[in-house]
Amino acid sequence: MAAFEKELWITLIGVWAILLMSLQVRLLLLPKNVSSAHSSSSSIKDYRFSKESVLWSVAIVCQKSWYLNPYSTTLRMKVILGTIVSLIVYTAYSASIVSSLAVNKIPVKTFTDLISFSFIFTVHEKSEPFQTILRGILESFDLSQELVTISTENEISHLITDSKLDVQSSKNAFVSPADMFYQTAKTLKYSDTFICNHISSVAVGPALHKRGPLVTKGSHHKEVLNHM
Repeated sequence: MAAFEKELWITLIGVWAILLMSLQVRLLLLPKNVSSAHSSSSSIKDYRFSKESVLWSVAIVCQKSWYLNPYSTTLRMKVILGTIVSLIVYTAYSASIVSSLAVNKIPVKTFTDLISFSFIFTVHEKSEPFQTILRGILESFDLSQELVTISTENEISHLITDSKLDVQSSKNAFVSPADMFYQTAKTLKYSDTFICNHISSVAVGPALHKRGPLVTKGSHHKEVLNHM
């Protein structure tokens, strides 16, 4: 089920439910004697197709043929709609599953996913505000890990999980302002392409600062205040 988002599943199932309901309503509206020998062959086809619509839906989702074709234009339009929906489910879902299995990456989309997959949270060694934020995260989620601080030189490398690059291969998540992180990556000579291919960002929450400190150019306090 994880290959599709919840909203897409609701849409597809809703369309399919409406389609089957319309077929059943049509079955109820047909004359009671439509299956008799005096009825036309077209009416009998439509009656039998509507009566077996549930089995038809199972067959079409499994990409199987059906032995009976409806005669009326409205039923044929419903068959086309059902075929399109089943084709989306079959091809797109299968492709998404294959893609998930082929790519060796942990599917992290939200901050709670980091906790579910047992990531180790880290923070810059000189960032007192974000150390406080990280302590709050560890306490609120009742995590047993200690506060792990990282130097500027290791800020990017400790996140990379590619063993070919000869760096730490544990699952780490660095808590930092996004703009400061990318600025550090540029300073450490990492390219945009490398960052996009190896590191993903997950929003923790809004942390807006209404004011910030100002220091003179070349001040020895700059490195500390940059991480506030």
